[in-house]
Amino acid sequence: MEKLEVFQNKVVCQLCNDGGGGLIYKVELSRIKKMVFVCDECDALWENSDQIMKGHITTFLEYIEHYGYTYDTIGMKNIDYYWYTKNQQALA
Repeated sequence: MEKLEVFQNKVVCQLCNDGGGGLIYKVELSRIKKMVFVCDECDALWENSDQIMKGHITTFLEYIEHYGYTYDTIGMKNIDYYWYTKNQQALA
């Protein structure tokens, strides 16, 4: 995987890198038992870290509505902004 742009050990969203300053966090969606990556600015969502390099898949809201959930009912937990730098340190 290519290196992603990092700011203060957090991954910068490539989609809203126009001054919006979105940062990508990893989160567990407990109701559907999936880990996903979400931009805190534009709400872009990727199902895995490799897809971040390949482009936008969907928005967070479209994704959870597909499964029949809302922001209030999806059950977000284990939010981690430092997932990428932890992975890079583990590879070193």
